Amino acid sequence: MVQIVKTAYDLYKKDIISGILFSLVMVVLGVIIIIPIIGAIIYSYIYPRVLVWYYQKVSGEKLNPNYKVSFISMLVPSLILSVGIFLLFLSLIFEIAPLLSVNTSNVLNNYLNSSQYLNYLLIASIILTSIGIILYFLSFYSFYGSLFGKVDRYKLDFWNSIEIFSYYFTVG
Repeated sequence: MVQIVKTAYDLYKKDIISGILFSLVMVVLGVIIIIPIIGAIIYSYIYPRVLVWYYQKVSGEKLNPNYKVSFISMLVPSLILSVGIFLLFLSLIFEIAPLLSVNTSNVLNNYLNSSQYLNYLLIASIILTSIGIILYFLSFYSFYGSLFGKVDRYKLDFWNSIEIFSYYFTVG
């Protein structure tokens, strides 16, 4: 599996125009995932299909992806990450709004501008975001394995996922 990922990076370097187009689509998907819950679902559905399309285009190799497993592999961490980021933005908005003299209703003002509730919201967002990021990295093997037809069910494989991540980190 790791060898396949290494081959994918070599192919990326060969066809740079398609690589740039692929990167632009990835940026758009990165913006879409910020939309709470719906963005995570759209991202989890489109992202594997774009990866398979790109890999088949540059390699000429026909893949047998399992989109159901790849969807679940991206959906679980994406939903948690999306909710965590949404709560983080929400806590920042209610922290900054009083400083900018933005008028809010008294109920909202009394409830959310209390530092105790904002601290709880901030802590919850940090915890959810951290869990989402960790699950995202631990799902690497399941996600990429399902795209290449090597994995037929969702599982968190620590060592193979870390190996794939370390290759992305050093080469990518």
